[in-house]
Amino acid sequence: MIFGIFKDKETIQLAKDLALSVLEAKRLLNKLPKNKLNENNIVSALEPMVNYPFIHSVTVDKLAIHINIKARDLHLTINPKYKEKENDYKNYELTLMGIYDYRGFSISYKPEDDKPTVLLLDTSKFVDTSKLVSGAGLIKPTKKAKLLHEEISKFKKFFNTNKIG
Repeated sequence: MIFGIFKDKETIQLAKDLALSVLEAKRLLNKLPKNKLNENNIVSALEPMVNYPFIHSVTVDKLAIHINIKARDLHLTINPKYKEKENDYKNYELTLMGIYDYRGFSISYKPEDDKPTVLLLDTSKFVDTSKLVSGAGLIKPTKKAKLLHEEISKFKKFFNTNKIG
């Protein structure tokens, strides 16, 4: 296809950086024994990632551990299972979620999964848009999200891929 020469090279490089970051976070988390999966140990295990050019910092709030990447429209978090008085990181989920320019794109990984799952979500095909007020609740993936999904899907050895919509 002749239009291939006009592909967004920045997003293609971003796909490689994201794939490496998610796989590295997965590797570091898998090195921790299940009985050591707590907030402090996870943050300590992830500290080497701060030296990567693509990672800005690792921060913690009441809801999750955030691996702050330099792409503002993508959020990489480690979400615990919430219990009554504490966060249970033994049953965590590593999630990368795209917003704005990367709306509709995500990657998720749970320890029981073999590989992280790359997802492209398009709910516009499931909804009668004539009944919606200004597209509320509608997720239509952006061009950058589609390209990101396409590029990361090339790493089939490391990721499961899925399109919904």
